[in-house]
Amino acid sequence: MGYKQDGLVLSSDWEVDVDVYGTWATASTARAFLEPLRAAGWLARATHYWVDDDDPAPLPPAKELDELASRWRKQTVALYAGEAGDPTWMVWLSMRRTGLAAAVSFAREHMTAALPGELAALVAAWAKALANEPLRAGISAVTPWGADYDRPVPHRESEWPLGAIAYVLGRAWHEADPDRAEVLRNVEAAPTGPGIERTTDGDLVQITFTCDLTDPASVADARARGERWFVPLVTTRLAPGWNERGDRLAVIVDRDELEPFTFYDTHNGIAYKTMVVDPDTGEVDEPLWSELAAIADTKEAHDGTPIKGLRLIVPTRADAIRLDERARADGIDLVAYPEGDAFWWVERTDSGS
Repeated sequence: MGYKQDGLVLSSDWEVDVDVYGTWATASTARAFLEPLRAAGWLARATHYWVDDDDPAPLPPAKELDELASRWRKQTVALYAGEAGDPTWMVWLSMRRTGLAAAVSFAREHMTAALPGELAALVAAWAKALANEPLRAGISAVTPWGADYDRPVPHRESEWPLGAIAYVLGRAWHEADPDRAEVLRNVEAAPTGPGIERTTDGDLVQITFTCDLTDPASVADARARGERWFVPLVTTRLAPGWNERGDRLAVIVDRDELEPFTFYDTHNGIAYKTMVVDPDTGEVDEPLWSELAAIADTKEAHDGTPIKGLRLIVPTRADAIRLDERARADGIDLVAYPEGDAFWWVERTDSGS
């Protein structure tokens, strides 16, 4: 199996100043990038390569590869072993107008306890090898591919990848911009605590959330621990489909008529029914509730239309929280509330809403 099953990826961005956008790559750039991989013995794993949209080809000997690399200026290149669509090992680099983006990916068979430290050392080796290039270390992150973990809610997005088990941040690039400089100050000043290690090596600041790579539970714990530590320190934005309360957006495609529902999302097969809740007692229309519970059980509307899911819409978020447990017990998927021009539902955790 390749790295996209349960592997590990080091993503690494190298930035350039505006005045050399589009002109920064030289004959030595790609060779300088490949040399630390060769010195670590990792480049020897590659058996094939592709450039841009060309078909994959067998990897040539080192001298010929270096000659090819000396001609790369604006290309996207991958050197890999295994299947082209899901390699067991791959190094990928994209020589963009604004800098170099790179990734090194490992299938589980190549993952060892020492690997996170070896990847941090690789970033340091790149920094030395690229010292004479106009590239500066930006953000590097070591992230398990596709491994689930208990993410803090609401989910957020950031230029600094979330959910990584290790980061290497370039000081000079961060300090060149006031907002990035503030992030770096936050990262360097924040208390670490158990399972969080922070070190500095010249221009590079490394943060590691320790875990046992052979233990999925340990990896999941490190990812959750890391995101909870990292999110308050960096610039983030809400992920699509979340609000600041940590509630999820009910995605509705169609609003068609279907008895006895308020509307029916034909595209998703989801029925929605509004329900009045007494603001003083919290009571609902019990005959209507029983009718809806019966539909949830049979998965069919009165006319036989298949129903994949049934959702209630109640006046307030407090109503939704109060009725959620009862609704789920009766087979009703969730209870949503209106806010703005959308409907939202409360994301439940192991400890409740």
